[in-house]
Amino acid sequence: MTYPNVVPPMAHTAPTADVVVYREGNKAIAVDAKTKIKIASSTDHAEVIQAAIDSLSSEGGMIHIKEGVYIINNKITLRSGVRLIGSGWLYGADARAFLTPNGTVLEIETNNDYGIEVPDKSTSIYISDMQLRARSTSGNIGLMRIGKGASEIFIERTDFAQGVPDTPALIIANSGGNISVIRDCVFSGMDENENIAGNGIYLGQDIGADHVDIYDCNFFFMKNYGINMDGGINNITIRRCHLGFGFPYDARLIRIVTYGTSVTIDNLYLEIGDPTQRTTSLIYVDFYGTLYMRNITIGYSLSDQNYENWSSLIILYHVSAGLIERVVRCINFARSASVGQHEGFFNLPSSVKAFSINPTRTGIATFSGDGTTTDFLIGEHGLSPTIDDPSKVIVKVTPASPDAIAASPCVGYLSDEEPDGVYESVRVKFASAPASGTDNVKVTWKVEYIG
Repeated sequence: MTYPNVVPPMAHTAPTADVVVYREGNKAIAVDAKTKIKIASSTDHAEVIQAAIDSLSSEGGMIHIKEGVYIINNKITLRSGVRLIGSGWLYGADARAFLTPNGTVLEIETNNDYGIEVPDKSTSIYISDMQLRARSTSGNIGLMRIGKGASEIFIERTDFAQGVPDTPALIIANSGGNISVIRDCVFSGMDENENIAGNGIYLGQDIGADHVDIYDCNFFFMKNYGINMDGGINNITIRRCHLGFGFPYDARLIRIVTYGTSVTIDNLYLEIGDPTQRTTSLIYVDFYGTLYMRNITIGYSLSDQNYENWSSLIILYHVSAGLIERVVRCINFARSASVGQHEGFFNLPSSVKAFSINPTRTGIATFSGDGTTTDFLIGEHGLSPTIDDPSKVIVKVTPASPDAIAASPCVGYLSDEEPDGVYESVRVKFASAPASGTDNVKVTWKVEYIG
């Protein structure tokens, strides 16, 4: 089993560090990178890494953890200014979490505690190029936790492999903090026996989360959720992420049940297998705040194109305000072919301005010419939910029969047939009247919302 579309970070040249930690036999050793003086040496690897952190100046510094597996039996507590950098993580063709990769692995075996903690009100902490993983028996309550008021926390090129059942990999409860960035990371919930056990990112944890950006991350094999939010959230952005490979059908990819200012979800690829087997929605939002949701694509393996219950895939309740745009485009990845656009909402609050959920529609229309009529009604275009400004839609009509070609050029346009201020239909006007006949005037048409 492999992670699709994921290229893990390669091991890289060792950074210029203040302290270097490396394995020697069953021990971990920490050495001052400049003086070569040994700081700590022990079979308790967490103790050595903590000693390396504590040896840094009050301004912090960089610790390079060299390749190898480090057993973390006790919580590691970071502090402001610390940069914790591994040697990368690089899998072979099989990317299961518990095959030992080449690179830096911190195997979290804490009991009823976190593996790594970013303390309350800490700032300017950077973590990269390693794997944090936990077996099902490790007893941790999270691979890492970012505490209240923490700011300028950057985590990138890190693999979170959480094998503890029903437990999140990363907890962000930084209420009152500013700028936490999670970028180019992989989250998987598979345990050492290849059971789907753990979960992804938990934002809030009944405390709250502020100013968090999650970019270019991948979420696989999550038992209950990929990203979960509660406890009050403000200014959260999720962008260019891939969620869903290996998720059970009763797992939600994104769950937001809370209050706050704003959440932006932009450019996601959601992979769901056979949607007829799902028992819960992909995205569930019950949010007293502003939601911006754009550019969501769903990939599925359903062989039957006639699945109609797309309304169950994304559910919104109680959203105070927001904008829904270019959601949802569904692609059958099993046949590598687009099979159409589907509106993906069960409940859309009136406070949310939604348009271009189906941003493009196409079709074929056939008419009977009478030698005098130049303007024909094609029918409703199907853009959803409403178009009240026709200038925001491109209409293209192409003649597709001899009599239609002879009467061209032709122009397509939107029309308000009711009239009620909604431009729900497409019409075509020919330069001259097509000849009389039965179903002799054929055109193809396309409408595209451009905002």
